[in-house]
Amino acid sequence: MKVTETDVDEDEVIYVNGPNDTEVRGETKILVSDLKEVVTMKHENDMYEVEFKSLPHGLKHPHKASNLPQNLQLNRFKTTFPYDHSRVILKKEQNDSTDYINANFIDGVRNQKAYIATQGPKTITLEDFWRMTWQNKCGKIIMLANLVEVGKVKCTTYWTGSDGGPLELGLFQVTLQEETEYAFYTIRKLSVKSKQTNSRRQVIQYHFTRWPDHGVPEPFELLQFYKRVKSGHTDLKGPLIVHCSAGIGRTGSYIAMDALLLEGVSSREIDVFAYVEKMRKDRMNMIQTAKQYEMLHFIVLEGLNVVTTSMSKTDLCRVITDMLEGGIPRQQYEVLNAEKPEYKTTDFETALKNKNKNRNQAILAVEKYKTRLMSTTSGYINAVNIPAYRTPYGYILTQHPMDNTTTDFLSLIAQERSDTVVSIGTLQNKPSWPTTKGARTKFGNFLVTTVQCDYHSVGSERVEEKQLAIENKETGTDTQITLFETPSWGMSLPESSFMLELIQVIQCRRGMDAASVIITCRRDQYVFCYKLVKDYLEANTVYANV
Repeated sequence: MKVTETDVDEDEVIYVNGPNDTEVRGETKILVSDLKEVVTMKHENDMYEVEFKSLPHGLKHPHKASNLPQNLQLNRFKTTFPYDHSRVILKKEQNDSTDYINANFIDGVRNQKAYIATQGPKTITLEDFWRMTWQNKCGKIIMLANLVEVGKVKCTTYWTGSDGGPLELGLFQVTLQEETEYAFYTIRKLSVKSKQTNSRRQVIQYHFTRWPDHGVPEPFELLQFYKRVKSGHTDLKGPLIVHCSAGIGRTGSYIAMDALLLEGVSSREIDVFAYVEKMRKDRMNMIQTAKQYEMLHFIVLEGLNVVTTSMSKTDLCRVITDMLEGGIPRQQYEVLNAEKPEYKTTDFETALKNKNKNRNQAILAVEKYKTRLMSTTSGYINAVNIPAYRTPYGYILTQHPMDNTTTDFLSLIAQERSDTVVSIGTLQNKPSWPTTKGARTKFGNFLVTTVQCDYHSVGSERVEEKQLAIENKETGTDTQITLFETPSWGMSLPESSFMLELIQVIQCRRGMDAASVIITCRRDQYVFCYKLVKDYLEANTVYANV
């Protein structure tokens, strides 16, 4: 079905969060050292809704330019307008040029015009968007919406032509030089040529692809995206362009996150309420929902307390050595445990209704992350989705199947079309897969046949590799998988050489879309991960494909 772009769209009704008569009084500034306590208290007392509704709402300042007849069609939504006092005014480079674009300059906590908040470009505003980018010497663009969401156009493609070639505009030519996709975001390097001066600039677009429609993103995912943006280099010193669809909700959330994290690091105190209020003086309704406002607190908390750094391979090897000697990974593990979310009983509702399907009642699948099993009424299996570096659904973490969950486990494999299963260690009460070539074992409606058996040894460690054919007698469907089992890996940890060999074997065997089923880790395994990375980097000529 073809999705078309309307001239001017209705405002998104999900963002109706009108004001109330409550005012936030007293001090709203928070010390970073007190942030976790304050964030937890506000969550427990439902204070985010109250604070959010006390923010100035709607159009509060003159916006005459946006309502001029010639400019109305340049707005994506009917009532989302830029204020006159802070709007980005374009230089007229041709006689028929307009000086109008639906965009505002937004100040940081301490610096002026640090950001440009704008709507997602429309077909008729493509050239205006690039005029704004060029005239303000902007080197980075943050995109927070997808082109189409729930059947509605949210933004027009502004980085390439319809045929994949350069985007030819009156004053500019935009060429996509490089596009790299990751689990949560895509990075596009663009070459922008001014046809007037015949000069070129490189602009980097950072596209966050995991902001759910009508919801808020995972703080971890948005933070990883944010850190990638911050680590990117540009010689252009203009404002950071941030846009979603309307340029106020997700856009306001991202700008506030960036500004407050910078302020928290430099001054060790932040004022979320005051900064959102400040943004709304320059663009209407920045941050559109109470959920976005609440998320902002949690993401700033995590960003200020869990610090990560990007570095070169050489530096990383040296730093890991120093960290291991100083016991830093164990300290990090404690910090991660301290910062993990506090879940309520309702967060484990399905898991608690299916207690007999959990091997350990202390390790349950959280509602928002659990893998839904389509073949059962409850839909429950103790499994969660984990992203890979490049894809959002790279892995599924689950427990060893029990006698009463073996058919669920096999259903999961078939449902997710996984061609690689990794079983770490040996436990009692696990299913007895057929062990010799040609042997068969029946589990409910499933018939499992061993097609091939092999093993790999590194020192005293052993990996058993089985090619299994799984036939569902009820549906008539067949699934082929490679099962890797590590019976020698018990309570003690293996040698790094063994683990690297295992990873190498798995990477060579697995398909591009496979989901590997593995087990969660304990604290000593967290330290082991550091050792493994160090050993891999120092021996990457041997394990070049890992």
